[in-house]
Amino acid sequence: FTMEVIMKLIIQQRPIAIDSILQRLNNPQNNNGDVVFDVMDEARNAHGLIKKFHHMGAQEYCAYDNKGDMIIKVHRDSMHFPPTCDAATTNGILGTVTRNMTFGTLDYEVDFGGYTITGDAFGRAYRVEQQGATIMQIRMDTPNLVKCYTIDLLGEIEEMTALALLMSIDCLNDSKRR
Repeated sequence: FTMEVIMKLIIQQRPIAIDSILQRLNNPQNNNGDVVFDVMDEARNAHGLIKKFHHMGAQEYCAYDNKGDMIIKVHRDSMHFPPTCDAATTNGILGTVTRNMTFGTLDYEVDFGGYTITGDAFGRAYRVEQQGATIMQIRMDTPNLVKCYTIDLLGEIEEMTALALLMSIDCLNDSKRR
């Protein structure tokens, strides 16, 4: 059976322009973000953006609302094993998300909210559960060679928490590719 989607969010990576790559090479202290994702609803109304930074052995993802205020921050120190990141909102620290080493699936341990995350072996589809009930589904596509995530909110989960979980998954999976 299928559950009714309460809210759908689309998180789409902006194509990287060659001039921004050259600017980054010429000025490594540039803090505009290595990669930018637009966050929007199903009708393509803007909900904000996410910037991804790499610096000195760490990764940071910062989500901003439409006014430009930072609302979520996810941080990963690349020296930590197993891969773990810390998630926080403007309301305080949410906790940590850890990618477990498994065969055939991507499993994540979340130490807040009672969430469990399971993904397919290819990192294209994820299911977020709370107390055995699926409350969120995530799909990743790569149209035009850029990442595009679709989040289906199916149960009681706040938009900021959903974004923090997605940012954590992307951060931990990005570390796997490096």
